[in-house]
Amino acid sequence: MPDWLTHVLFAWALWNILSLKFNMPFIGIFITGSLLPDIDKVEVMIPFNAEPFLSVFHTPVGALITSGVISMAILRDGQAHVFLALGIGSISHLLLDLMVKSMDGRVMLFFPFSFVSYSLNIIAQEDFMFLYLAMAVFLMSFIVMRYHGDVKK
Repeated sequence: MPDWLTHVLFAWALWNILSLKFNMPFIGIFITGSLLPDIDKVEVMIPFNAEPFLSVFHTPVGALITSGVISMAILRDGQAHVFLALGIGSISHLLLDLMVKSMDGRVMLFFPFSFVSYSLNIIAQEDFMFLYLAMAVFLMSFIVMRYHGDVKK
């Protein structure tokens, strides 16, 4: 099940892989982006039903708009890098959530044009296979990064 630990591990591994080819600063912001779509989880702390408003964050459009707003608010220099880091992290989150089995879907892919939620129904919600796979991918990417760093020296 892609819980927050799974999202963080996959995002970190993705950052490791992308940084081999591209200049990828801001690993912390990248990982934060992987958790950004779950901002709709704050509804448990709100005394009224805010789900219709907060569910927008768990869409590709909502994640990219949120990434844009945050990147404009944080820095003057490097806004494009911050936006890309948050955006790619957010999209990785949504792709992982898309794989979870769900009767009514997990991600509104075509919001605001459609309110239908979609799911690929690959992994069960209770399954720990995603977490184990995330750990394996993270460890492999970490080893590759270490080897790549030793080769550069």
